[in-house]
Amino acid sequence: MKKYLAGLLACLMALSLCGTAFASEEGLSEELYSFQVEIDGQVYAFPMSYADFTAMGWECMDDDTELFEPNEYTPTASFEKDGLEAYVYIINMGIDTAPLSQCSVGGLAVDSYQYEDSSMSFVFPGGVRYGEAALEDITAAYGTATDTYEGELYTQLTYEYDTYQEWEFSVDKETGVLDGFDLRNFAADQQAVADAMAAVKNEPTAEVMEYAAPAELGTDPMSFVVDYAGDLYQMPAPVCAFLDNGWTLKTEDSDSVVIGRGFGWVSLVKDNQELYTTVRNYSPNAATIENCFVTSVEGDVNGTDLPLTIPGGVTVGMAEADAAAALEGTEYELDDASSDYFIYYTLSLEDSVWDSVEILVDRETGTVSRIEVSHEPDDLVLEAVG
Repeated sequence: MKKYLAGLLACLMALSLCGTAFASEEGLSEELYSFQVEIDGQVYAFPMSYADFTAMGWECMDDDTELFEPNEYTPTASFEKDGLEAYVYIINMGIDTAPLSQCSVGGLAVDSYQYEDSSMSFVFPGGVRYGEAALEDITAAYGTATDTYEGELYTQLTYEYDTYQEWEFSVDKETGVLDGFDLRNFAADQQAVADAMAAVKNEPTAEVMEYAAPAELGTDPMSFVVDYAGDLYQMPAPVCAFLDNGWTLKTEDSDSVVIGRGFGWVSLVKDNQELYTTVRNYSPNAATIENCFVTSVEGDVNGTDLPLTIPGGVTVGMAEADAAAALEGTEYELDDASSDYFIYYTLSLEDSVWDSVEILVDRETGTVSRIEVSHEPDDLVLEAVG
């Protein structure tokens, strides 16, 4: 089971609380949020590299060639040591897609069922011991928990430092001792991430090299071809295609690099009009903003006031009657009631909120005042029209 961090790169850039993979020479910290644990006399500090973790005797029971995109993690990777099988958090804290063996270990979890036949020792910051500590020992060491859950069979204490940085301790109600824990610390090394971003070269990705501008506008609005400021684009279209057509990159308002398969923002300027919009990097590895794809464009008399025409000929400034005639035979939703100022024509792909053409008609002037075209497929398959 894989998941993604919320907030994307912001989570990767979180404050790193531990500067080394493990700190056996210094001994176990007294501080809970050092995210350290002593296992059979060896001190681990999370996050740590896969290489350091396995060097301490843990064997991955899963496929360690499985690929993880940046920000992607799993809480159920299975590792074994001395007969104990634990669930381990594997997370890609880098900016490129990487195999599990090149990702980070962000924590681990052990419960009474997994530990049943094990003699492995676990000591937590402040000397709290697995299989020995009572509820009052945990609260004496760490204070009042952030959250307490009273189950039928156990009490669970959660100590949360920040998002994706927390401990959970489970105390069995029958025995009265600590018999389960779950720790995670997904804080990346800020400098390492910054250095990796700075090293990304401004080279076209395979997806950019495959892009070809359409030869004609066509007649199907849902082909996501646009005539924008005098040039044809097949949406999504690479930022470099806009630059080749005379747009200027406003670097101070744009991301410089976008992580592999990630999202970002770009500011493009032409004829003194600014388009601030989302981009997507379809490459598995990090790419410069120039090699990411613009996923949404707009022509708006009250915003980015540039000519925009969609297949069939609907364009900004056109009379509503002419626009409706041009859309004849095309399925769309008409909203004539929700606004006192605009009438909305919405064309969209089935079951998608990201792939649409929205046309706004100004009630006062009776003309199209805005067109927005958004197309953000999960995977990029580009076929030039014409």
